[in-house]
Amino acid sequence: MHLLSKIPPHILLSVTLSALLLSSLILLIGLGLLAWFTKRYSDFWFRTLVGNKIDLVNEVLTSEELPRKWHLTLLERLVSRNNASSIARHLRALLKRWYLFRLDRLIQSLRHASFIDRSEKAEFLTGLQEIRNEWLTRQDLF
Repeated sequence: MHLLSKIPPHILLSVTLSALLLSSLILLIGLGLLAWFTKRYSDFWFRTLVGNKIDLVNEVLTSEELPRKWHLTLLERLVSRNNASSIARHLRALLKRWYLFRLDRLIQSLRHASFIDRSEKAEFLTGLQEIRNEWLTRQDLF
């Protein structure tokens, strides 16, 4: 005889339904966690690929200064301490080239961006190009 044949049918049915309910609950929790993770992941990549660039463009256009994220504070402090030395002059020139390179990359990514209207894009690009020309003539950027 089977062991299951000794269990009354109403108890067997309740155990089966409980197991089914528990597995459904685990499946729903897993799907909820997957949906939460997917949302967080897509938000991260949207901020990384789109949002940060727009924030940088706005910061550069409004302040006409270096964005806070671009500052290399350790090197800038080193240059400002030893202002008269030749190494500091070379580091200052290198930092200026680096910041101009970052601005050029921002201009390039904005030029190829498809999520901005053409008229706004042209306005942003001319503003950034004017700021780039101003940065070229400056002695210090930081």
